[in-house]
Amino acid sequence: MPEFNLRNVESKRRTLEHFKGKVTFINLWFTNCFPCVKEIPLLNTLKEKYKNEVNFVAITFDSKEKVKHFLKKKKFNFEHIINAKNYLSKDLGNRSYPKIILLNKEGIVKYVGGGIPSEYDYEKKKMKERTEKDLVYLEKIIEDLNK
Repeated sequence: MPEFNLRNVESKRRTLEHFKGKVTFINLWFTNCFPCVKEIPLLNTLKEKYKNEVNFVAITFDSKEKVKHFLKKKKFNFEHIINAKNYLSKDLGNRSYPKIILLNKEGIVKYVGGGIPSEYDYEKKKMKERTEKDLVYLEKIIEDLNK
């Protein structure tokens, strides 16, 4: 994972070093991303399950004001790193949202995926609605990394 030196929504500096020692679940998102917002309740379910065993970090290019305004309306229980446009686009080369990145306790990337995995409904020709059942894949990875 490329090193970073960014601020969270409380204006505290965060680096990759800050999160080492625990498995880290990173969600790349932004406030106007419909699929990002739609998966927040399930992301909160993961945070609730693992509490302080795992770092849960959301990184966005949105401003502090925009994220704070969003969080007043919608519960999203991750630590929020803001104003990360250059880091997301240049350092990570990210072009799609949402994205999930899982790091082991040493800060090494062990999983990258485009949001919470879900199944395609061939009859309806669209993605099935995500449920807690869809978290099993990510939970397995988290548990393997936490050993």
